[in-house]
Amino acid sequence: MELLPISKFKHCMCIGVNNNEDKKSFLRQRHIYKYMNMENALNSLQDNYLYFQVPSEWEDRFEKWLYEADYSQLPNGSTFSPKIYACCFTLSKECEAAWNTYTYGNKTGLASRGVQFVLHRKKLRKCFEKYASSQASTTFYEGKVNYKYSRFLIENMHKPSTNETINTLHNLYFNNFSKSKYLFALLLKRPAFEYENEIRFLLEDMTDCKKDANRSKIVQINWSDIIVRIIIDESCTDLEQTIFREQCNRICKSKGWNLFEITKGDIHAKQLTPAKIHP
Repeated sequence: MELLPISKFKHCMCIGVNNNEDKKSFLRQRHIYKYMNMENALNSLQDNYLYFQVPSEWEDRFEKWLYEADYSQLPNGSTFSPKIYACCFTLSKECEAAWNTYTYGNKTGLASRGVQFVLHRKKLRKCFEKYASSQASTTFYEGKVNYKYSRFLIENMHKPSTNETINTLHNLYFNNFSKSKYLFALLLKRPAFEYENEIRFLLEDMTDCKKDANRSKIVQINWSDIIVRIIIDESCTDLEQTIFREQCNRICKSKGWNLFEITKGDIHAKQLTPAKIHP
């Protein structure tokens, strides 16, 4: 479990892969996807930011389980388990579950409609590199979420066990403990969520203490550099679509950006005529 450098990036490291061949495969995909509701999307565009939060804010308690753990009994455990902020993306171009997460819910208006940003991955990394270069204490880690281990294994891997599988995992993640092993552990998620095909950017700011009250960090980026296109929720009414498009265009014009390509999603839109099965 090593932190692997990414060519031409001083402040961005690759995690969650075990060798350069795996790293090459992981980094090959050109575009990644960020879902949010329309209201947050417009705010992010207006103010040029991405929102990172500490894993303690994640809803799934098994995701934050190993972040909130007490590492003080391990040699250098407290040093190697620093405060981390995270921002989640997906490698999946189409993900119904992601649309459902940001559609309706308990909100109204544009906040009840989802939007997908199609992002140029390398250019996003360049934005993070630029941010980190201006903050000497900051490093970004890019890794694919690991869905291999069950709830039972994740919940019990923190201590030695007579169960051979648990003991193997405990030794893998906590023997000769290091920061890289800690970061790898923050990529663990139960198999039930594998459909998300998630990748995470983790942010470490060495000036922050894990006990600090700060629960989030705003990372300034230039959206015009990295957005390939914007796709909006297919359930939007014509009026909602018009309002969102007009607001996006207003923001672009005020900042001197080229207008974004905005299209409507079509996961369920295509109508199929009954097929005639041939012998």
